[in-house]
Amino acid sequence: MTSYDDQARRDELYRDPYPLYDRARRAEGLTYVPEFDAWLVARDRDVREVLLRTEDFSSANSLLPDVTLSEAALAVLPRGFGPRPTVVSS
Repeated sequence: MTSYDDQARRDELYRDPYPLYDRARRAEGLTYVPEFDAWLVARDRDVREVLLRTEDFSSANSLLPDVTLSEAALAVLPRGFGPRPTVVSS
């Protein structure tokens, strides 16, 4: 697969992840998603398994963007978003 194909597949999964979720719920064990280089944890028992196997699973670097931000965008980000409530702080 080319880089363009990889991005197209990721975009498709972002737009409609439900078939992937369905496949993950029906699968035996955990589901690896190569488009994201990540494991999909779709069931309660999967969550419990991952939480018990911290030496095997990590969320480090899990929120990396698909596209690197431009220098202009990076220059604006340190200014922050101002005092607004967020889901985490509400």
